[in-house]
Amino acid sequence: MKLQEKAKAVKLREKGYSYNEIMRECSVSKSTLSIWLRDIKLDNFAKKRIDDQYTKGQLKSQESIKFKTVIKQGIAKELAEKTISKIQNSKEMSRFICGLLYWCEGSKSIPGSLSFTNSDPELIKLFLKNFRNGFEISEQKFRVCVHLHSYHKKDTVLKYWSNVAGIPLGQFIKPYQKTTKDSYKKDGYQGCIRVTYNDVSLFRELLAIRDTIIQKGD
Repeated sequence: MKLQEKAKAVKLREKGYSYNEIMRECSVSKSTLSIWLRDIKLDNFAKKRIDDQYTKGQLKSQESIKFKTVIKQGIAKELAEKTISKIQNSKEMSRFICGLLYWCEGSKSIPGSLSFTNSDPELIKLFLKNFRNGFEISEQKFRVCVHLHSYHKKDTVLKYWSNVAGIPLGQFIKPYQKTTKDSYKKDGYQGCIRVTYNDVSLFRELLAIRDTIIQKGD
């Protein structure tokens, strides 16, 4: 029986069958095949077939991984949506979110200067949305400074950030021009924006919310 299986395995290998394919046909272990087939000389046709099977296996494996990843991402998104749906929108929640964001990206070093700086437009939108919803504010108190690199077109970038922040260009101060090497250019990067709101009492309130969040977490 073993001789028949070995003879079959040799013929299949000479035709360019992979070890996995031969294992399915002959019902023997890979360690046994490695002994039986180690001295088999393969012609170009056989080598090509083995290479093609290997490539197909790789692609199939990658597709399987991608599919599993999509499923896991879908499950995570569904769980996140269920969690978020349980959170009630309110001024208090908006203030809480502002406190968390300001803890991470807000200015703490300049007394009375409530400033939020970031290059991520979605984060800027999130902060300003909750800032506007959570506090009684005056839109005229906003000031914006954009940090530009030498490769940026100033007017285009300023208009972009004006649309993101919902703040008129008339409330933008002179941009800060960063020194950039000629070889450096980050595609799609629109610079960095600092949004300032001039109100000492709001600055104190936001820091107090931040500090309370920190204390509650201890």
